[in-house]
Amino acid sequence: MASGRKIKEKLQNRVKKEQDNLRTYLFDLAGKTEKEINNALSQIKTNLNKPISDLKSYVEFVNKLQESKEEIETLGARKTKLEQMKNVLSRNRVKDDTAINNTSKITALQGKID
Repeated sequence: MASGRKIKEKLQNRVKKEQDNLRTYLFDLAGKTEKEINNALSQIKTNLNKPISDLKSYVEFVNKLQESKEEIETLGARKTKLEQMKNVLSRNRVKDDTAINNTSKITALQGKID
């Protein structure tokens, strides 16, 4: 019986460690994705805020507008992945302040994309 408890304890510790590793990975991935999405949104905003002074700048604006539309569709798909990560992380509630802060950032980022 004593060896059974030791095996159970080792397995439980291993599972907890792997859950912590997965949680850390998801937070890191979410943070990286958040930065990439914010950069893309900033770039779109910069491209579309350029002044239109002549026909050439208007044509460039229309091209950037089309590119931005396609980029926003891509960002929408990435938003879905962020939502999935948030759901996984919220199901495995974490008391860590960093984790809570990162989850809040994901929620704020979802609002920007919408």
